Amino acid sequence: MRRSRRDPPRWFGPGLLAGMFAAAAALAGAGVLLHRPDDQAVAVAGRTYVVPPGELSAHTRDPHLFVRIRPVDRPFEIVHDARATGRRDRTGVPHIFSVNDHAGHDVTYGRDGRSLVLCRRATGPAGGCGTWVEHGGATWSVLFPEVHRDRADALAREATALLRRYDTRAGRWMR
Repeated sequence: MRRSRRDPPRWFGPGLLAGMFAAAAALAGAGVLLHRPDDQAVAVAGRTYVVPPGELSAHTRDPHLFVRIRPVDRPFEIVHDARATGRRDRTGVPHIFSVNDHAGHDVTYGRDGRSLVLCRRATGPAGGCGTWVEHGGATWSVLFPEVHRDRADALAREATALLRRYDTRAGRWMR
């Protein structure tokens, strides 16, 4: 039987199907490339903090709550370890994660402005010192390299400002 002029060419059906497949693949690829991961919600002491995924380096709930925030382009980390809640060292200072939380650490105490600075002998240049801040009913460790020991007070203020920014109770109009 002969095809009429009104019938579409034989290649039209497969071509249309291939075009639809290519368009769907392009849209899916664009979605993957343009997708921005949602900020991570972290609940600590009844407060919710929304932390950008690139800054939340650790978050576990089991066997205990542990949160580690590494702010981009800042020389410190902010850590909340639920095991340290309410615990203090022999001098009465709150436990600072990986600094004075074990009896075997050789810890020195100093002061920078209003902040008490604790340093332990570290095996690497990136670790060793810390202080703490209270925010949202929880104690947060602020960890930094020993070279920033004289900036501890400023780093503690920066850490507190970041926690305020991440806190969903901040009441800001825009995030």
